[in-house]
Amino acid sequence: MSVSETLRRLKLAGLDAISKQEVFTELLDAVQDENRTVLISSHNLDDIERFSGSRLGPGTLYGALTNLLKGRLIRRSGETGAGSDRRKVYALTPLGER
Repeated sequence: MSVSETLRRLKLAGLDAISKQEVFTELLDAVQDENRTVLISSHNLDDIERFSGSRLGPGTLYGALTNLLKGRLIRRSGETGAGSDRRKVYALTPLGER
């Protein structure tokens, strides 16, 4: 299985903090010498901050999504929910999968 296939299937839910840090370290080691973008989807902002090495603030997510859209690494693939529970759904493009 390729690194990209492994990363797409990676699930961190249920791992303790030490195991998550080990996974993040391995992930960074696996992609640091390659021209790759790592997209992580998580409701746990502490994990995202720890992985990215920076604090998240207002507009951080939207700025990142805008950059990924402009770079054609992701595309909008629809919406779910209604009213205040409405969410935009994004998918990787073939370029984003490389």
